[in-house]
Amino acid sequence: IAVKDDSHDIVKQLGPLMIAANLKAVGSSVVFNLLHSILKKSSSPPIVVCGDKNLVTCSDIHSLPVEVCVLTILYTLLEELSEEEIRDALRSSIAVDGEEQKDQVEAALDTLSFSA
Repeated sequence: IAVKDDSHDIVKQLGPLMIAANLKAVGSSVVFNLLHSILKKSSSPPIVVCGDKNLVTCSDIHSLPVEVCVLTILYTLLEELSEEEIRDALRSSIAVDGEEQKDQVEAALDTLSFSA
């Protein structure tokens, strides 16, 4: 798996979007949110790791083996998806409250640029 953006780069890249959407903008929560967005948008079947953790539905888990699995899957998806598909997945996962927040979220989405 070729990796150009590590998890810290992803957190930095998504920080403004997470803030605009009133979501946790630090740590692995950002990475989990991106993965969940992509998997839900593609109607992914369950992806169970470490015995009982379903990566499609689980929240941020502070477990190194789970986080390694998340990043392994995420890097592959970032390589396969277009930036527009990633933006669409993120857009569909964010509930906005009003036009002002919607404009802030859209502005943050427009600045995203991923490279796996």
